[in-house]
Amino acid sequence: MAQVHQSETTYISLCLPENMAARGLMSVPNFHYRDDGLELWGHIQRLCSGTCDYIYVTLIGAEGQSERTLLDNWGPDLGKGMVPLGSYPSEHFGEPAPLEIIKLFQERLASLGEKIAKRNAELPVPYPYLHPAQMENSISI
Repeated sequence: MAQVHQSETTYISLCLPENMAARGLMSVPNFHYRDDGLELWGHIQRLCSGTCDYIYVTLIGAEGQSERTLLDNWGPDLGKGMVPLGSYPSEHFGEPAPLEIIKLFQERLASLGEKIAKRNAELPVPYPYLHPAQMENSISI
C-alpha cells in the first residue's frame, strides 16, 4: 500500500496551495486547515525566499563559493528535540540581513497566532492544529 501511495506522490501534491486547488478545496467555507495552512505556507515561503536570496547573492558573490559547496557547508544542526517554529539560534544567523528576515517571520507567526486564537475563541470546537506556537520547525505543514 505504501508503494501505491508513494507512486501517486508528486511535487505538486506536496505543495499546499496547489494541493488544495487540485482537490477543489479553495472555496469550501470555514475550512480552517486550508486557511491557516495557506497563510502559514506564505510566511514560510517568504522566510525561505529571503534567506536563499541572501545566501546566494551575498555569500556566493562575496566568497566565490559554488552553490554545491555552499549548500554542503551551510545549514547548521539546530539541535535535537522539539524546536518551536520560528526559533533559530542567533549564533547560527549572526548577520543583520538573516536576523531581520527571521524577526519579520516571527512577527508574522505571532500575528497568525493571534488571528487563530481570536477565531478559535468564537468557535464551538476550536481548531488549534496550525497555531504557530504549537508547531515545530519542520518541512511539512
